[in-house]
Amino acid sequence: MGRILALMMVSLSSLVACGEAETDLNAVAETLAQSAAEKNSDQQSMQAKAKSSVADDNKSQNTSGIAARTTPDAIFCPTGSWYSPSEKLCVTETQALGPFTRTMIALCKKYGGGDAACGSSRWERRFAARVRLSENCPRGAQYDSARQGCIEGNEVYGPFKVRDVEQCRARGGGSTCETMRWNASFLPQISRGGAANRKLLGFYGVRANYDDVFDEVLTFYPAGRRNGCVAFMSTALRRSGTAVPLSGYINGESVSLVTKPFAQYLQERLGWNKITSANNLQPGDVVLTEDDARYPGYPAHTYMFYGWSNQRAGIGWVTDNQDFIHERNIFGYGTYNFTPFAYALRSPE
Repeated sequence: MGRILALMMVSLSSLVACGEAETDLNAVAETLAQSAAEKNSDQQSMQAKAKSSVADDNKSQNTSGIAARTTPDAIFCPTGSWYSPSEKLCVTETQALGPFTRTMIALCKKYGGGDAACGSSRWERRFAARVRLSENCPRGAQYDSARQGCIEGNEVYGPFKVRDVEQCRARGGGSTCETMRWNASFLPQISRGGAANRKLLGFYGVRANYDDVFDEVLTFYPAGRRNGCVAFMSTALRRSGTAVPLSGYINGESVSLVTKPFAQYLQERLGWNKITSANNLQPGDVVLTEDDARYPGYPAHTYMFYGWSNQRAGIGWVTDNQDFIHERNIFGYGTYNFTPFAYALRSPE
């Protein structure tokens, strides 16, 4: 059945899928497989080191990349430390890991800790626990339901989940992602859009799931065909619970390979709503760009909107066939962008 479906799709290979990013998915599969093998080797090495550094059975730890695929909701703590539920801190035998809130630092100095000691990213464990208090958020920070994090000013405080750390890295946070204090922009707002969009965001915002989508696309994508934006989006939707049929067609065109029937299917068959202003975008919205100049009526590209990097400048975070979470100029032209926003699609509640 799979071979028959593939042959049917090859017959449509002359149709536009999306006009951006001339990427031959099959050509890069071998490179990605090699990268995945190297990553797996690195993870095994880190796991061995982590196990050797912990003696207490009650100490739960996560090192860089460990269990990201299987436990994305687990609490992340840097190598050699573990999460203490009672203290709500990443700790070692004697120390607690920061950086800490500005309010905690001020109290530390008030208690005579000194600038150097209080500005350090590691404090004596019992002292840190007393200054932090046992509330859900550390002293000085307030819980922000939009970001699902503890916020003080423009900073957000951990410990964070494995999925948050993976996303922070993908957005260019670097080594800061393994600390307990980030700029709030690295923890995106949750979606207030449709139910299916929220599920899509939760699924497609995890690097391991993105890699799984890539692997699945390779199983059905017609050999030699380029530009798999619809294949990626339709697969991500299916994997997150939205029924976009792999073998579905509108006017003879695949809803899982071509932008026009893909957008039509979401609107006409599933009742998704069109959002015409980019300023109203919500994380998880499915965006369609302006038409490909070569194919009037066919949007050039589709991607999932992840959040704003700089809304005033029109720079957003998106996920698509071009890359996992990356920046895109939503309105104009620039990095990872060849066609501006036309509209977004959002599911009903």
